[in-house]
This record gives sequence, structure tokens and C-alpha cells, in this order.
Amino acid sequence: MDNQMLRNVIRISEPLCTGCGLCTGACPHGAIVVSGLKAKLIRDEYCDGCGECTSVCPRSAVKMENVDTAPFNEAAARQRLAERISDDNPAVTNWPVQLQQVPLSAPYFNDCDLVIAADCTAFTHGDFRRFTTGRTLLIACTKLDSFDYSDRLSKILARNNVRSIHVIRMDVPCCGSFVVMVRKALELSGKNIPMVVTVISMKGKVNQ
Repeated sequence: MDNQMLRNVIRISEPLCTGCGLCTGACPHGAIVVSGLKAKLIRDEYCDGCGECTSVCPRSAVKMENVDTAPFNEAAARQRLAERISDDNPAVTNWPVQLQQVPLSAPYFNDCDLVIAADCTAFTHGDFRRFTTGRTLLIACTKLDSFDYSDRLSKILARNNVRSIHVIRMDVPCCGSFVVMVRKALELSGKNIPMVVTVISMKGKVNQ
């Protein structure tokens, strides 16, 4: 076909994909959606081959392949991202969002992909909505809040069907305890839930 080129593009294995949706939040262009409980790349031209999504998949279902396809279309990808984060597509599906205030059981916890973010992350990353759109969000600060978050979070995880956990923390020493808190809660819950961690730098960049 005309206007084709050999380049790296993601491919998603449907048998391996669990539909957790972590890859959709990792993609900087909003090129991946979950449809029919499976993640799908909307169009090759939306994928720039950055590989961010491959690093967050807990099942190694997302792979990079060198294929003959359409070139990356930055303008089309920007338009796609703008549509995804429009006002008609709210970034937060639950309220409240403070871990200290949410009930231990709620409809928005059932069959959800859970984002647990340190307070500062939303004000540091310029496109924080891409992590939270279509997901249940909880925020907390383990440094300033004198509250046993691990106990409360463990009860939430134990009482509800949470499909995946995406922890977002700052790249500062005090935020190390944030990840420890979530891991302790997961252990206390007795559940085996896929978990990934995203680290945001003080300049708003995704470090890992």
C-alpha cells in the first residue's frame, strides 16, 4: 500500500490480555482502548512506538513488532487524545477520592481498575487525566497524614473485586512509603491483584 513504512508498532495478544486497562493509561496518545474485556490498538497511525504500554502489562500481552504499516500521524494522535479527555468523558468516576474518606464498599470498586495516587502527582504531571479516565481513583499522602492507610486499603481490596492496581508516586524519598503502604495492604487483603508503579519526577516527567 502507498504511504507505508517499516517501523515499530505495538501488538496485543488477545489470549494473554486480561483487560486490566493499565496499558490504556500508559499510552501518551490514547491509542489503546479496552473493548469486549480486551485491550485493542485503535489504529497503527496513533502509535509512535514509544513502548510505554509494554512495560506496564502484567501479562506481557503487549509486544513491540517491526511491521510494514502507516507512519505515525502526530496530528491525528493529538486529536484522538483530545477526544478521549474531553469534558464528555470525565476523568474521575467516583467521589470522594480521599482514601481516608471513601467507604469500604461501593459500586465503583466492583470490577474496577484502581489508581492509587500520592497527592502531589496530579499537580505535577501535566496530563494526569490519562491515568484516571475510566478508573476508580484514590489519593493519599503517607508523609503528612497520620492515618493507617494500609489497614483501610486492605479492607477495600478484600471486600471488593478490584481487577488491577496502578500506584502513582512522586520521585522523592518521602513517597517511598506510599508504595510500601499499598504493598502491605495488598498482602493483608489476601488477594493476588496485578500491580504496577509509575514514578513522576518533580519536573512532571514519567520516570518509570
